[in-house]
Amino acid sequence: MSNSLNAVAIDVVGQYGLASKNLVNAYRVGTQRAAEKMSERYTSMIASPSLPMVNDTLRSSILSAHQQLTGLFIGGVARATEQADLAIDKITDGTTLGIKRLGNVGERFESMMGAPVVETVTTLNMPAAKLSLQIAGQVVEGSKRLVERVAAVEGAVQAAAEPVVEVKARAKRAAAE
Repeated sequence: MSNSLNAVAIDVVGQYGLASKNLVNAYRVGTQRAAEKMSERYTSMIASPSLPMVNDTLRSSILSAHQQLTGLFIGGVARATEQADLAIDKITDGTTLGIKRLGNVGERFESMMGAPVVETVTTLNMPAAKLSLQIAGQVVEGSKRLVERVAAVEGAVQAAAEPVVEVKARAKRAAAE
């Protein structure tokens, strides 16, 4: 972890972006699972020969319409979550860019006011910044557990956990700039 407040702030933004993506993923997976379970129950009910006045033609037509509606619903949720992921990326990138710009202003302020003033402010604020980063890390871990619980399989977390490398790479680039 860098000693730069900018790098810590960028890490915090990245962590919350990752937690947001995990929550979107949990919503997508949970909604898909619920729709599939409801579809299974509905299909078994319609396929039951005990339904009065429902012949095979009507049964087939009802099941076909149901499958189409379920597909539309699941597809809509997938598109909505893709858009949510894109929005999270834009917000995270915009915030990161803003932090970098603020860092550039801070450098100019440091040259005007002198390094001791900025170092004192950094020293005073670094513990709170690091605490914020630890909290953000705990939020990410909690969101991963939620995805695992909703998905009830380990594989679903893999897709949600991949952006971590990108977040850390962005933070390193920002610290280097």
